[in-house]
Amino acid sequence: MNGSTVGRQQVINDSTATKKGRGTVADFIASLSANKIQPDVVESFLEGDDLLTESEVVEKYKFSSAWFQKKRWKGGGPPYIKVHKAVRYPARTTAIYFASFGLQKSTAEGV
Repeated sequence: MNGSTVGRQQVINDSTATKKGRGTVADFIASLSANKIQPDVVESFLEGDDLLTESEVVEKYKFSSAWFQKKRWKGGGPPYIKVHKAVRYPARTTAIYFASFGLQKSTAEGV
């Protein structure tokens, strides 16, 4: 498997694995480590975390599709996984991303 990191996003392209045939789970985990994929994303897979589509994330967090697309392109958005053309957001890591901003009582707190 090939992988690359763009900002905080995790991009996984499994075209190499598809061409070579199916590997073992150990091969998959080793390839993630070799490509420096963040441990929390690997844990999401191993724990059976739900993978949300862009539409599901847009509906849940009330941000536009354009916002998520821009964040994937520029970086700085929630971690995501891309397999071929399909983009998926691990539910747990996406929730952690949005929770990390916290609540503010006034506009002065964000400065």
